[in-house]
Amino acid sequence: MNILFYDYYELNSNNEEVNSNVDPDELANLFILLIDHILNSCSKEEEERIAKIIEGTFTKTIQSKPSSYFFITSKRYNQYIRPAKKFSLSNFVKTPINKSYSNDDIRKKNLKKFRAKSSCGSECNNPENDNKSKKQKSSKNDDILKGTNYSKTKDDWISQDEILVNILKTITLAKCQLSIILFCKLLNGYVFYCKPQLSQSRLKRFVKIDAANYLLTCLKHKMSSYENPTMMKIATVDALAMVTLYLCSKDNKLSIKTRLMGLLPIFANVIVNINCMSCTLNVTLFILRILKSPRNIQSIGRIKGFCSNIINTLSPILQSPSIILSNSISDSIEITKVERLLEIIYCLSKNRKNKSIFVDCGGIQVTKDLFEKYFFQQLNNTSTIQLVNQEICLFLIATIRLFAKTKKSKQILVELEILNMCEKFLSELDVQLSMANDQNVVRRLQSLQDSLCALCMRCLPNKQFFIPSSESPPLKFLVTDEDISGRNEFKSRGFSIVNKNSEDISCTAALLQKCTSSNHNSMLNIISDNQLNETIELRLSSSTILEGDCNDESNDSFNFNNTLLLSDSDDDNIDEEDEAIISSQCSAEFSPSAIDLDESELLTFDDEDQSENVSGPLNKKFSTPKKSKKNQGKNPKPSNSVEIFHQSNISKNEIKENYCKYFEEYYKGKINDNKQNLHIDYTQTITLKCNETCSVGKFVKIAYPEYVNPDSHSSLDEMLLANNEAMKNMIKDNLQRHNCNDNKIKSSQKSVYPRLVYNLDDLVMEESNTGKLSNTDKIDVGIKSQEHDHLVFESRFESGNLRRAYQIDSNFYQLIISPDINQKSHHYQWFYFQVSNVECDREYVFEIVNCLKSTSMFSHGMQPVMFSVTDSLNDPKKGWHRTGTNICYFRNLYTLNSKNGEVNENDDKGADKVRYFYTIRFSITFKHQNDICYIAYHYPYTFSYLQATLERIISVKKSKIYYRIDEIGKSLNKNSMKLVTITANPFDDKREIIVISARVHPGETNSSWIMHGILKFLFDNENEEANLLREKFIFKIFPMLNPDGVINGSHRCSLSGNDLNRTWHNPIKNIHPEIYHSKAVIQYSVDILKKKPFVFLDLHGHSRRSNIFIFGNNPEESWLDDDNEKINDQFMKLPEILDNTSSAFSLSDSRFTIAKSKESSARIALWRQFGIERSYTMESTYCGFDKKDYKGKQINISHLEKMGIDLCLSFLAL
Repeated sequence: MNILFYDYYELNSNNEEVNSNVDPDELANLFILLIDHILNSCSKEEEERIAKIIEGTFTKTIQSKPSSYFFITSKRYNQYIRPAKKFSLSNFVKTPINKSYSNDDIRKKNLKKFRAKSSCGSECNNPENDNKSKKQKSSKNDDILKGTNYSKTKDDWISQDEILVNILKTITLAKCQLSIILFCKLLNGYVFYCKPQLSQSRLKRFVKIDAANYLLTCLKHKMSSYENPTMMKIATVDALAMVTLYLCSKDNKLSIKTRLMGLLPIFANVIVNINCMSCTLNVTLFILRILKSPRNIQSIGRIKGFCSNIINTLSPILQSPSIILSNSISDSIEITKVERLLEIIYCLSKNRKNKSIFVDCGGIQVTKDLFEKYFFQQLNNTSTIQLVNQEICLFLIATIRLFAKTKKSKQILVELEILNMCEKFLSELDVQLSMANDQNVVRRLQSLQDSLCALCMRCLPNKQFFIPSSESPPLKFLVTDEDISGRNEFKSRGFSIVNKNSEDISCTAALLQKCTSSNHNSMLNIISDNQLNETIELRLSSSTILEGDCNDESNDSFNFNNTLLLSDSDDDNIDEEDEAIISSQCSAEFSPSAIDLDESELLTFDDEDQSENVSGPLNKKFSTPKKSKKNQGKNPKPSNSVEIFHQSNISKNEIKENYCKYFEEYYKGKINDNKQNLHIDYTQTITLKCNETCSVGKFVKIAYPEYVNPDSHSSLDEMLLANNEAMKNMIKDNLQRHNCNDNKIKSSQKSVYPRLVYNLDDLVMEESNTGKLSNTDKIDVGIKSQEHDHLVFESRFESGNLRRAYQIDSNFYQLIISPDINQKSHHYQWFYFQVSNVECDREYVFEIVNCLKSTSMFSHGMQPVMFSVTDSLNDPKKGWHRTGTNICYFRNLYTLNSKNGEVNENDDKGADKVRYFYTIRFSITFKHQNDICYIAYHYPYTFSYLQATLERIISVKKSKIYYRIDEIGKSLNKNSMKLVTITANPFDDKREIIVISARVHPGETNSSWIMHGILKFLFDNENEEANLLREKFIFKIFPMLNPDGVINGSHRCSLSGNDLNRTWHNPIKNIHPEIYHSKAVIQYSVDILKKKPFVFLDLHGHSRRSNIFIFGNNPEESWLDDDNEKINDQFMKLPEILDNTSSAFSLSDSRFTIAKSKESSARIALWRQFGIERSYTMESTYCGFDKKDYKGKQINISHLEKMGIDLCLSFLAL
C-alpha cells in the first residue's frame, strides 16, 4: 500500500508507540464503540474523543497484525450472532452514549463484544463452554449485556457483508475527519494483511456490496469544498482516494461510477492545481486509474478550458529549480507529482480532440522543453530522483510520439529540429549506458533510448506499403460443396451474420473473382464463429463503439475487426508507447503502485465502458444498447437471437455410434500386441510422410532440418542478447537512407533499389514439379549461383512462410511474410524461410516489415533461430540454434491505407484510421561460404515430423504400455487428425483420464516441443516414473489440433479462417472438424463413461512474456457474478506443484481470471460445460527466462522437452 499523507506529514497527535501487545478484543470494542456512536448520530466531540483513543492504539505495528481485523470476520465462522432486536452495532456493546471515556476508563470497563471469535478455539462451538464462560464473567459484564437477547439460529446471524456495509456507512456519516482516516486504514489492512488468495476474495466482496458507491459519495462530499483545505482535510481526501483505489480495484464499473457521480469536474480542478499540497500522490493515482477509461478522457477533455489550462500548469514546472538531490521525502513527493501530471497528460493525449487542443496551445514546445530539462537532470544524480526523472522523460517522449501522429504535429516537430535533439541525446545515452552497472538503471536507459529512436521514426515521412490492400493473397483454399451443410446447421440454430468489415468484403470479392462458377457458392458458405461473436459484442456495445470522439488512439495495432474483442488470445496486446513505460516501471524503486493489476493493465484502457447500465447486474447476458446519434432511427436486430453461453452438445446416440471406438480399452481390456521391434529409417519415414501431406500450395522440397531430424540438437543454454546499439543503428540507417533519397530526388537520379528478388505470388502461378518431394541441400551446399548476384530465398516447404523479399541495398533485405490462408482478421508473426548464395564474414541485415503486434520479445533479448546445412554436415549434433545481432522491434514507416504516404488530420477516425506495420530487424554474419541456412521465428515442428515421430514410436515393442493411435477425422484439407491413447498394460478402467492437446495455433511451435517431450516420456518402456504414471492414469492426447494451419505456415488460423481456440463452445462439424471431433471425445468420456477428465491441459506459446506459466479458472475472478457461487478448490494445485518441481515454470506469471472474451476458448468452455476443475492453458515463452535456475537464458528445445517431463511428473503429486 502507498504511504498516507496523514502518516508522512505526522498529523497524528500521539506519535509514541504504545504497547504492541494490544488485545484484539479491546481494539475491536473501540472500533465498534465508534461505529455505534456515528450510526446513532452522536456529537462530533464524542466521536472525535473516541477516534483519538483509537488512534493511540491502532499503531502501525497493530495494523500489520491480521488479528486486529478478526472483529470484521471470524476465521471459523465469518458471521456474528445477531441480537433479537432490530439490528444495530450498538447492541454489540451496550454503553451510555452521553458519557465520555478516557483510554484508561475503557480498559477498566473491559468493554467486550459478545461474539464468536477465532481466538477462542474449539470452545466457541461448544454451548456448554459458552454458558460456563458467561457465568464466570457475568459480574463484570452484566451492565454491558443487560437487555441484550441473542439467538444462535442462523437466521439471526450478522453476515460479513452487513458488517462491511455498516463500516462503509460509518465513513459516509462520520463528522470527524480522523474517524474517516482510521476506518480507511482499517479497511485497507483488512484486505492487505492476509494471504493473497483471501485478499482477492475480499476485494471481490467489496465489489459485491458496491463499496465504490459509499466511498465515492464521501470523496465527492469532501472534495466539493476543497479551496484552501486544512491539513486534516487533505489527509482525509488522501485516505479516501487510497482506500477507493485499493478496495475497488476489482470493480469493473469504477470509472463509470466516478463519472456519473460527477467527480470529473472536481478532478479537473485538482489536476490544474496539482502543484498545490492539496493534490496528494494518492489522489493523482486515483485520477490516473479513472483516466484509463476512454469515455472519461473524452468527458474531462470537454470541460471548458481544461486542456489549455493543464498546458499552462506546465510552465511553472519548467521554470522551477531542479531537484538534484533528495534531501527529504517531500522532495521525492513533489517530483513524483510532476511525473503523475505528465502521465495524466499522456493519457489525455490519447484522445484525438484533447491532443489537437494540446498542440494548438503549444503543448509540443512545452513538452520538448521539459524533456530537455529533465533529461539533463537525470544525467547528474543519485538513486530515487534519477529514476523518477527517467520516468518523466519516458512519459514526455511517449506524449510527443502521440502528438506526432498527425501531419500538422509532425511538421511542428520538424521545425523544432526534433531529429537533431534526438541524435544529441542518443549520444549522451551511449555514455550513460557505458557507465551504468545497475540492471534497473540500464533497463530504464535502454527504454529511453528506444523511445527516442521511435520518436525519430515518427518524424520521418510515411511510405506506402509494397502490396496494396486490395491485392489478394497468393494462396486460397476453396471450401468444398459438402461444407454447405455446416452453413445450414449454423442457420438452423437461429444465428444471424452481419459482415461489418468492408475490407473483408472487398477481399472476399477479389477471391471470388478468381473462383470458378462451380465453387462460387462454396466460398460464400464459409462461416466464421468469430464474426458471429464479434457481431453480438458489437450490438451489445454499439453505444461505445459508435461514439466518434471516444476513440482510443493508443493501439497502433493492425486490426480490421472494429469490435471490443480486440485481442482474441491469452497473448494480449499492449500499446507501443505504454510498453516502454511498463518495462521501465517493472524495476522502479519509486514507481506508481499497481493496485492488484497485471503489468499489461498499468497504462492500458479499460473495457468497462462497454455498457452504461451501472445499476443493473453485471452478469446480464444481454442488454439493450443505447442508440448513438449515428444510429438514431435505426432498429438493430434483437441481440437475444443468440446466447453467449450456448454450448454445443452432441446427441448421445451420435456419441455412442461414432466415438466408442476411441475407448476400446474399456471394452476389450487388453491389447493384442504381436508386434516385434522394427528398424525404421528416419529419412525414409519423413520422406514418405511429407509426400502424404496435403498442402494448399505446391511444395518443392523437404526442408533439410526435417530431413535429418530436428530433434538432434546440442543443448546450449544461450544467454539473452543485449542489444544496446540496435535501435540506434536502425535510426542511423533510416536517416541516412532518407537523406540519400532526398538527394536522388533532387538530382533526378534513378536507383536499382528496392529490387524484388523473391515473389511467391508469381511462383504459385508457375507450373511446379509434381514429382516426389525430397531434399538436395547436401549436394547444393557450397555451390555459388551463376544466375543471381543476391541472396536466394525459398519457402515452398512445409510450415514455410515468406511471401516476398526485396533487396534494399547490397546487404540489406526487407521481407514480407504471408497471411494465414482465408484469415478473417490479420495475423502476421510466424516466419520460416531458406536463404542461400551467402557470402561468409559479411553482415546481412534482414527486416520483416509486416508484423502487427505493437510489442515483441525481440526487444528484450530474444533471437530468431537458424539451421546451417554446413554445420549439420560437419557435426550432426549441430541443429537449430539462436542467431542474430543488432536485433530490435519497432513501428516502421509503412502504412497500409494512408493517402500519398502521409497521415492526415482525420486519419485517426473510423475506417480511414491509418494502419501501421512493425518490423523485426536482425543482422546475421554467415560462417560458411555459399551455405544453405534456414531461419525461423522459433524452432519449427511440422505435421510430417509428428507423423514420423509417431511412426517410429510404435515400431518398437512396448510390453508394459497399452497404447493406440487413432484417426478421429480429417481436416478441411483431408489431413489426418490423431488421437493418442497411452496407459499401462494390463488396462484398469478405474484410472483417471488426463487430456492434453497442443498446436491449435500453428505458429506456436513451442507447444509441440513440449508435447514431443511428453510423448517420448510416456512411451518410455523402461522408465519407472513413466510406468507409475501409466498405471495411475489414462492419457488421451491430441498432439496437433490444427494440422492444416501447421502445414501451410499459418500463425493462428485454420483453413476456415477461424481461430480454432475460439470455437470450443460451439464447433461446427464441417467447418471446425478438428475441434468438433476433439470435443466429442471428451464428451464421450463425461456422458457415456461418466468419467470427467481429471486434468485438461491445452499447450500454447506466448509472444509477450518470459518463462512458462499457466492460465486457470478461479470462479472468484470471473467476469460473471454467478461463477462466484461455484466451488473450485483444485485449480491452484497443479501450478503450485509445478512451481516447486520445475525450473522453467513460474507461478507468479500465472493467472486464473475468467474473462468474457475467452469464454469460447478450450480452457473456459470445457470447464463451464463439463465441470473440469483442473482445466488449464499452459503458455510457453518464445524468448527465455527471468526467474529460477534458467534466469537470463533463452529457451531451447531441451528446455521445452524437459517441461513436458516435469508436467507429467506433476500429475503424480495430484
